[in-house]
Amino acid sequence: MNPDHELRETLPLTGISGDLPIRQWVRPQVITISPECSIGELAQVLQAHRISGVPVVDHANRLVGVVSQTDIAQYLAQARGGESRHLIGFYDGTTVHSHISDSVPDESLEMGKVSEILTPFSHSVSPDTALREVIRLMLEYRIH
Repeated sequence: MNPDHELRETLPLTGISGDLPIRQWVRPQVITISPECSIGELAQVLQAHRISGVPVVDHANRLVGVVSQTDIAQYLAQARGGESRHLIGFYDGTTVHSHISDSVPDESLEMGKVSEILTPFSHSVSPDTALREVIRLMLEYRIH
C-alpha cells in the first residue's frame, strides 16, 4: 500500500491532529543503550522501562542505530536454530527470562552484544517535525 494513502486513511480515524509536532509524543528523557552492552542487559532495560526498543549510542553519545525486542527474538531464534516468528511474543513487557529460559540458556543473552543485532541509524527528525510527517516516514521506510 502507498504510505501517503495509508496515512490519509488512518490518521483521521485516531482523532489526533497530524500537524502537532512530534515533541508532544516523545519522552523528554530518552532511554538509550551502548553497543557494547550484552543482549541480556538490553532485555532488562526494555523490561524495566516497559518499552519495545531503544536508540543505541556510542561513547560520545552519537546515535549509531536502534534495537528492539524483535531483534532479540531473531537473535534467540538463531541461537536455537529456529525461526524468529515463533519467538516474537516472548517479551510481554513484564518479564523476559522466564519466557525464554526453557529454550535458550541465559549465557546466550549475556554473550551476544547489542552491536551484533542493532539496525544501523538511517533516519531522524527534529522535535518540531509534524506527527503526520513522522508517520509518513515510518510507513515509507517500514520503521516500527
